[in-house]
Amino acid sequence: MKLTGNKRIATNTLALYLKMVYSIIVALFTTRIVLSALGVEDYGIYTLVAGVISLLTFLNVSMAIATQRFMSIAMGQKNIDKLKDVFQTSITLHLWIGVIVVVSLEIFGFFLFDGILNIAEDRIYSAKIIYQFMIFSTFFTINAVPYDAAINANEDMWVDSIIGFVETTLKLLIAFYLLSTSFDKLIVYSLLTTVVLILSRIVKSVYCKRKYEECKNAIHSLKSGNKIVMKEMAGFAGWNTLGALVFVGRNQLIAIVLNVFYGTVINAAYGVANQVNAQISSFAMTLLKAINPQITKSEGEGNRVRMLQMADYSTKFSFFIFSLLLVPLFLEMDFILGLWLKVVPEHTVIFCQLILVASLIKQLSNGVMLSVQSVGKLKVYTLVINSIYLLNILLAVLLLNFDFEPYYVIISMIAIEFIALLARSIIASRIISDFNFKVFFINIICKQLIVFSLVLLLAYLPSLKLSESLFRLVSTSLISTSSLFVLFYFIILNKIERNKIENLLKSKILKIK
Repeated sequence: MKLTGNKRIATNTLALYLKMVYSIIVALFTTRIVLSALGVEDYGIYTLVAGVISLLTFLNVSMAIATQRFMSIAMGQKNIDKLKDVFQTSITLHLWIGVIVVVSLEIFGFFLFDGILNIAEDRIYSAKIIYQFMIFSTFFTINAVPYDAAINANEDMWVDSIIGFVETTLKLLIAFYLLSTSFDKLIVYSLLTTVVLILSRIVKSVYCKRKYEECKNAIHSLKSGNKIVMKEMAGFAGWNTLGALVFVGRNQLIAIVLNVFYGTVINAAYGVANQVNAQISSFAMTLLKAINPQITKSEGEGNRVRMLQMADYSTKFSFFIFSLLLVPLFLEMDFILGLWLKVVPEHTVIFCQLILVASLIKQLSNGVMLSVQSVGKLKVYTLVINSIYLLNILLAVLLLNFDFEPYYVIISMIAIEFIALLARSIIASRIISDFNFKVFFINIICKQLIVFSLVLLLAYLPSLKLSESLFRLVSTSLISTSSLFVLFYFIILNKIERNKIENLLKSKILKIK
């Protein structure tokens, strides 16, 4: 029986969360082993030069949303011919994007290693090699986007989860291999992770071509595709991809700025912090991945009310899930990192805490971003948000030039994220009918920040009486979890949402009886 609507969201969410829990557990071991095998210096080099590979996950998701948006709208309109045109055009479009990005990265590489990066002379050669692996991975990642979009648009998340299970397991095996190899560990690690990415892309393309009608006769060519659809998609995908590139580029340029002032050791701390943030963010991203097709299809069906309602749900629940994990992590970060890593690089604790706060603020934008992408009016939105994000680079340079501690750079990221949140909301209120900025600001932004602050204060109570220990970590987690559930239910959820949850629970209880 084919699942639809909310049941499909629930099934897909379960599949994605199973994959995510496994990925997080394995990633914790993998990072610990890789840091131990490479050492702080080489790990810092990897996160500086090739760390963009991990950030490409965000870029890949952002570009996939562009293709998925057009595919989901065609599905909502039940237009199979348009669906085929969209997929074929997407392949051609992403081939062009891949070529442009690769050429740009190669040109940038000439300047990057000629006096910009602060890397020891004897490791420059290895850094250049892994930079080439990064470029190779980037091309394949970009060209996997149409297939990721097809899987997402068809809401076939169990396939995505199975591929994710295998990919995560292979990365763990690579980490163990590093402990025994006599070759340059930095180069070996970069090579093998690149191979895993390529294999994942091949598997997805084979599956899609066999499973989905719109993918079966698609060809890889720079000249194929419907010109009318190409023009429409290029405009949307261009602005969407530009936004993703600026976000990814902001993070990498901050890594370069930190490197210029403090060397590769600070990049190890920044890299660990981004790794922690990536794992926690995956909880929220998983929910968005499950709900996004329904948001876009609602817009394609002309159901604007349901689209905005689903977008609000995504914001509320992604913020809730992120907060659930952030509070105990934020308060007990020193203890947790000590348990997790053999060696904790300097500044790692404060970097982790602040980057997580910046990501928490970004969760409040999730519904707004999905709404704007569904409607498709991206030009002004992207230009404004990109300009705000690029200010972060200027702030980072100024702060470090005036001898501020490196963590002030991350504090500036928090301020920028909040400004971007307000800008997104204001722009959305002007381009989307029925989106009310005042209502969103009060019911979403203010209420959720108040709830988070109350939970943080309550969860801090054990720290006033107990010394740092596993018992205090458990106590903090229990207080934060219970208080967040209660406050979220009574303050964040409205009466209709509470009734839906109550009815769902009652139906489940009756089934058990």
